[in-house]
Formats: sequence, C-alpha cells, structure tokens
Amino acid sequence: MEIAAGVGISTKERYYLRWRRRMYSNEDSFFTSWQLRDRLGKIEQQGKKLPDTYSYAGLKRASEKEAKKNTKGNPFGIRAGFYKKRLNAKLLKKLKGSQKKFNYVESPEYSDLELLLNQFAKDKTQVLFIIPPVNAKWQKYTGLSQKMYDMAVTKIKHQLVSQGFGNVYDLSKDGKKKYFMEDTIHLGWNGWLAVDQAVRPFMKQKYVKPIYALSDYYFTNSWRKKKKLPKTALKNKDVLAKLKK
Repeated sequence: MEIAAGVGISTKERYYLRWRRRMYSNEDSFFTSWQLRDRLGKIEQQGKKLPDTYSYAGLKRASEKEAKKNTKGNPFGIRAGFYKKRLNAKLLKKLKGSQKKFNYVESPEYSDLELLLNQFAKDKTQVLFIIPPVNAKWQKYTGLSQKMYDMAVTKIKHQLVSQGFGNVYDLSKDGKKKYFMEDTIHLGWNGWLAVDQAVRPFMKQKYVKPIYALSDYYFTNSWRKKKKLPKTALKNKDVLAKLKK
C-alpha cells in the first residue's frame, strides 16, 4: 500500500522484506531439490489427439470435437466439470449481476505491471503480451461492462506500446466466439488455437536486443486513476505481420 501510494518504507520493513526474500529463496532451493512428478505422461496422452503434421484446419477440427464433448449441460459454453464443481444453483443466483460495478480502469495494479516491465527492460527480454477476453455469456450474466473492459485494455496497451513493448496480441473482444473459453475467464480450446497463431511465429524469431523507453509516469497515482485515454491503433493483423517477417 505504501509503495503504491508513493510513500517510502521504513528500515524495519526493509529488514522484514529481506528476511522474507531469504526465506523464499531457501524454500525454492529445498523444493526444487526434490524429484517432483512431471506431466509428461498426460501431455503425451493428449498429444495423440492432435494431427500428425501441423495444420490449422486439422487442429480446429480436433479442438472443436474435444470442446463439444466437454461443454454439455450448461448455458455458458464452458467445461462441464468446472460448471458442476464450481457453479451450483445457489452460487449462480448470488452471482447474477454481481459485477456491474467492477472497475479495472482505475487500479494500483498498473504500477505492478510497470514493475514487471522494468524487470523485462533490465533483462533485455523480448516479450509477447496476450490480452485475453472474458466469457461473453458469463459477462452478460454478471453484468461486467464491456465498455469498461475495453477502456482497461486500451490503457494496458498504451502503457506497453508507448514504452516499446509492441508485441501485443489483443483477444479481448473474442469472448463470444464458440469454444473460445474453457470457463468464465480462462482461454479454452479455440482460444489456445488463436494464441498459437501469435506464439509460433514469435518463438521462431531470432532474438534482437530490444530497445525500451520506460517512464516513471506509469508509477504515479495520476496514471493509476486515469480514465480518459488516447486510442491505441495497434491491431492484431499488424502484430502477426510483424511476427511472421
């Protein structure tokens, strides 16, 4: 809270943070030394459902076949297992219209994002940012404002692009597409296929040392609370064209 408000932390708080950092570092060393179970078996099992050679059409067919089988019995087009376990009738009634007042445009998390960008810039990391949608049927049921969400997306894109992070794949308007979402907010079958269209060319690119131009403005309270935003012209077709060069 103090950092978000631009207030310095005390010597005691600094000592505590250093102690916590040492503790977590020791935890990492301890747990990574164990022989943890991997997911290779499950990955190989699921991989058998994929076409032998890469084909968007083939993947789309496999994706929709799997999705159709797993989304029966609910009005939101989401995975049946999630719906049965997480969204009982009592909870659904309570959640109807519950997100009408949600506001992602004003948030201290824009400064959290800036901390991450500073680390990427420090490490000279090439980054592909993917902005996901919300399940459109769920969004309508809970009353989450699409206009508000669009403003938040514009704000994020402006913060990224203005500082040199130009690889931004925006899927925020795709939540109404069939089989795009697995649950209320997470990408599903066709959603991951859409992501693959950007990730594949991005991973094939030769590393070029990025040039970023960071601004401390994005740590300020003015930016965190800013509502009126410039339009960001960046389009997905431009991002994909650049990645596929």
